[in-house]
Amino acid sequence: MAFIVHGMFIRSLFEVMNLEGESFKVPLGTVICVETPSQLNAEFLAPLACILEKFPWVPVVAEPVSAQSLRVIFRQAEDRICEYPPLATIAGSTDFDPTIARFAAGIAPTSSALVSHITMRLGAGRGGAVQDLFTVFGCDSTKRRKLAAHQLPKPHDWFQLLETLQWLSEVAVSDATQAEIAWKHSVDPKTLSVRCRRLFSVPWRTSAKWPWQARVEQFLRVHLGGEFSTPFSPGFDPLEPQSAFLLSIENRKLYRSA
Repeated sequence: MAFIVHGMFIRSLFEVMNLEGESFKVPLGTVICVETPSQLNAEFLAPLACILEKFPWVPVVAEPVSAQSLRVIFRQAEDRICEYPPLATIAGSTDFDPTIARFAAGIAPTSSALVSHITMRLGAGRGGAVQDLFTVFGCDSTKRRKLAAHQLPKPHDWFQLLETLQWLSEVAVSDATQAEIAWKHSVDPKTLSVRCRRLFSVPWRTSAKWPWQARVEQFLRVHLGGEFSTPFSPGFDPLEPQSAFLLSIENRKLYRSA
């Protein structure tokens, strides 16, 4: 499931975040949608900056003019800001939110975008180890040792992660079946299902509905444990978010599922 937070409600979302404190976490699959440049004022940008910093798995989908401005303002979060294409629907219509959700889930990262995101999420040392994996030619054992020194997953996990992120984006865009993805990439039909269970611990159809940043966040939680294993408050399931987040947001009519 994807969750859309419209730009007009960012200030209210920020107030809820401050009210709930450290226990407040937005669920995986959340997307912020900016429909008009007029929303880019101080009352919007300051809360958005805090939300982007605290919840690195949340991307922003904006109309073209707003997207360009946001990329300049939030350079460190540039990989999480994208512009949606011309739509036949308008904001607030019954078709708008699902279209935005599918568009966000259909974006596939490059290896450099993945490395940039990992560096932002884990720091330069660990990000550098992942970057070397994708960019430096040399001894594979050296790369394995460097990843192990930083307590990171093995090389094949990272290569499979990037490839699976790209496959899942194809599912989101075309609503392809498991068999269709397998045929296109010449792999066993069960490969996508097995990989998603191993990489993300969720079914492939679930992860296909998330933006790629949320899939990476889930990958880190599954494979790093410790610092990522309990990012939510007790009783808060990121796959079925029913805690203070949804209760607070739904009561204010700020949050819509798609």
